[in-house]
Amino acid sequence: MDALSIGSASAVSAIRSFDQAAAQTVRDAAPQNAPSPNGIGGNGDLADDIVQQIQAQAAFQASVSVIRTADQMTGRVLDVKA
Repeated sequence: MDALSIGSASAVSAIRSFDQAAAQTVRDAAPQNAPSPNGIGGNGDLADDIVQQIQAQAAFQASVSVIRTADQMTGRVLDVKA
């Protein structure tokens, strides 16, 4: 695998992780006596959900950095060959 495909796969994974953490935050923020959209009441740890979102954001930023660096390296190789 090359760096671009690894970076893009990691970015997609980070987006999915963020979406799951955000959905869990919504479920955990729901009042205990009010059903959430999926029928699960809120009884989780909001701080843990926020930490997961921050971790997913950092993973996405790292993936973008990998993609950007791979793109710059490819550009420099093409410049050298030209």
